[in-house]
Amino acid sequence: MNQVIIRHATKKDLEKCFELCRVPELMTPEINAANYPYPPLIWFKNIFKEKQILIVAEVDSEIVGLRMGERTTGNWVIAHLMVVKKEFRRNGIGQKLVDAFEKECRKRKVGGIMTYVHDNPQTLAFFAKNNYSRGSRVVENIKVLRKF
Repeated sequence: MNQVIIRHATKKDLEKCFELCRVPELMTPEINAANYPYPPLIWFKNIFKEKQILIVAEVDSEIVGLRMGERTTGNWVIAHLMVVKKEFRRNGIGQKLVDAFEKECRKRKVGGIMTYVHDNPQTLAFFAKNNYSRGSRVVENIKVLRKF
């Protein structure tokens, strides 16, 4: 595999980030799947506009992974999304994204990071390896107020 570049997303990356997140692992079936199954493009645009954290992994000028989060009350960051293209997984890209994300949080003097992940053994093991403690089990409840 060629060199992996980890960097902050630019405005021109937002559409590619949106497309990258259109994977079954990030689909929310409880929402009207025909209209709103994946994280919407406006979410990426707002994260960028509000100068929140959006880190991308790039190989040969192609975005192959991302980690996204935003600062919230209490000086914490909620890490919303992390995805690596299936064919690039198990090459250390996820680790690089987590490291870059945490470095950015430290630079911003964040007190802690809260992340939500799907309940599968590989994902849970990955975050445990990175010293994330498993929190309480929650059930996601969503109400869409308008179409995006």
